[in-house]
Amino acid sequence: MPLIKDILKEPERKKKFQKKAYRPWDDEISLQTENSQDEVYHSNSDKNLIVEALSLVSEDKISNLVSSPLSTQSDTKLSAEDIDMEKCLRDLYGAQRIVFKFLINLQIQELNGIFITQPIAANEIVLATKLPINTVTTVIGRLKLKKLIQTYESKPGRGGYGRYSFAENIYRFFSKRFLEA
Repeated sequence: MPLIKDILKEPERKKKFQKKAYRPWDDEISLQTENSQDEVYHSNSDKNLIVEALSLVSEDKISNLVSSPLSTQSDTKLSAEDIDMEKCLRDLYGAQRIVFKFLINLQIQELNGIFITQPIAANEIVLATKLPINTVTTVIGRLKLKKLIQTYESKPGRGGYGRYSFAENIYRFFSKRFLEA
């Protein structure tokens, strides 16, 4: 450790401060400041790559992407034609079967071929099914992945609820099967 008198004797230290790059993101910053000429070249080459990639995509796909709105009526309808109902019924077991059966048996409102449940909180599902809250939320997510249910409306957080929708053929098939069993 240097002494104070040693520091006072060396006023000739006029070295410019240079930040050391000891973190991965510091390397990027120092490279950007040092190589400003290279930046211009790289940004131009990136633009050229994007133009080349767009030229490879067919014009039909681009026009479809540009002209299609974010949400359409067909997006709100559940497409369940490609779902094998018997296979889904066999795949539903344990907690998934319990929660799905509970959701199917709720009071349902029909709206343009979509069956919508009443608003229900996750805690109400927990009380009715006697399953842990984490299990219920996981099961609902898995049922969405299987395209058996879809969130129609929800309010997240404390005091939150969810309204789930079923396609007409899914609702009719499973309500009939759950009544038989």
